[in-house]
Amino acid sequence: FIDDQDAGAPEFKSLRAKGEQHPIESVGRELRSMMSWVKSSNKDDYKEGSAARE
Repeated sequence: FIDDQDAGAPEFKSLRAKGEQHPIESVGRELRSMMSWVKSSNKDDYKEGSAARE
Protein backbone atom coordinates (compact mmCIF):
# COMPACT_ATOMS: atom_id res chain seq x y z
CA PHE A 1 0.00 0.00 0.00
CA ILE A 2 2.70 2.47 0.97
CA ASP A 3 4.77 1.65 -2.12
CA ASP A 4 1.67 2.21 -4.25
CA GLN A 5 1.02 5.56 -2.58
CA ASP A 6 4.65 6.61 -2.96
CA ALA A 7 4.42 5.77 -6.68
CA GLY A 8 1.39 8.03 -7.18
CA ALA A 9 -1.23 5.42 -6.24
CA PRO A 10 -1.73 3.76 -9.66
CA GLU A 11 -3.28 0.60 -8.18
CA PHE A 12 -5.52 2.58 -5.85
CA LYS A 13 -6.68 4.86 -8.68
CA SER A 14 -7.35 1.85 -10.89
CA LEU A 15 -9.45 0.17 -8.21
CA ARG A 16 -11.35 3.41 -7.57
CA ALA A 17 -12.08 3.83 -11.29
CA LYS A 18 -13.33 0.24 -11.53
CA GLY A 19 -15.55 0.82 -8.51
CA GLU A 20 -17.05 3.95 -10.06
CA GLN A 21 -18.09 1.91 -13.10
CA HIS A 22 -19.79 -0.82 -11.05
CA PRO A 23 -23.57 -1.10 -11.65
CA ILE A 24 -24.30 -0.56 -7.96
CA GLU A 25 -23.15 3.04 -8.32
CA SER A 26 -25.86 3.91 -10.86
CA VAL A 27 -28.44 2.00 -8.82
CA GLY A 28 -27.37 3.94 -5.72
CA ARG A 29 -27.70 7.28 -7.51
CA GLU A 30 -31.19 6.33 -8.67
CA LEU A 31 -32.26 5.17 -5.21
CA ARG A 32 -30.85 8.26 -3.49
CA SER A 33 -32.81 10.46 -5.91
CA MET A 34 -36.01 8.83 -4.60
CA MET A 35 -35.21 9.52 -0.93
CA SER A 36 -36.76 12.83 0.07
CA TRP A 37 -34.74 13.05 3.29
CA VAL A 38 -31.50 12.80 1.29
CA LYS A 39 -32.57 15.52 -1.14
CA SER A 40 -33.35 18.00 1.62
CA SER A 41 -30.06 17.62 3.47
CA ASN A 42 -27.16 20.00 3.02
CA LYS A 43 -24.93 18.44 0.37
CA ASP A 44 -22.48 21.30 -0.22
CA ASP A 45 -19.56 19.16 0.88
CA TYR A 46 -20.64 15.98 -0.95
CA LYS A 47 -18.93 14.87 -4.12
CA GLU A 48 -20.84 12.23 -6.13
CA GLY A 49 -19.00 8.92 -6.16
CA SER A 50 -17.01 9.61 -3.01
CA ALA A 51 -17.62 8.30 0.47
CA ALA A 52 -15.56 11.14 1.94
CA ARG A 53 -16.79 14.61 2.76
CA GLU A 54 -14.62 17.55 1.74
